Amino acid sequence: VHVIDGVLIPDLSVEDNVVEVATSAGLTQLVAALTATSLIDTLVQSTAITIFAPNDQAFANLLVAQGVTTLTELATKLGSLEKVQKVIKYHAVPSVILSTDIADGDNTVSTLAGEELTVTKAGNVVTITDVVGLTYNVVTADITIENGVVHVIDGVLLPTLE
Repeated sequence: VHVIDGVLIPDLSVEDNVVEVATSAGLTQLVAALTATSLIDTLVQSTAITIFAPNDQAFANLLVAQGVTTLTELATKLGSLEKVQKVIKYHAVPSVILSTDIADGDNTVSTLAGEELTVTKAGNVVTITDVVGLTYNVVTADITIENGVVHVIDGVLLPTLE
């Protein structure tokens, strides 16, 4: 034990936005999707946001499941840019939700897409379930950004697309 005569305070400033964090984390497909849908400003300019960010493997799995090979082909298959934007907005919640803020059990949160997600916490495990019933894991939690937090997930969440 060492006694000191002051309080040590870490640098708590966060300068990165969601694109910078996604780029440094190697989430190349998410950055490509944000760019293609022109949603970067929407997410960066939000005053408080939580983003469930699919990793690159999640995007690869979605492309295989949809029978396409690129995000451009997926956009064509969905039929409109608005539908692709809805998928991306479905990963964003207009408030800051750290993993420590999540109560045990099922929690419902509203997204920027106007639909809800179910966030479930069981001990240290957090999962996200979309409206079609697919459930994915939070693989990296609580990456702080200048206007909120990013949680990396292992799947692409799907809203209602009819």
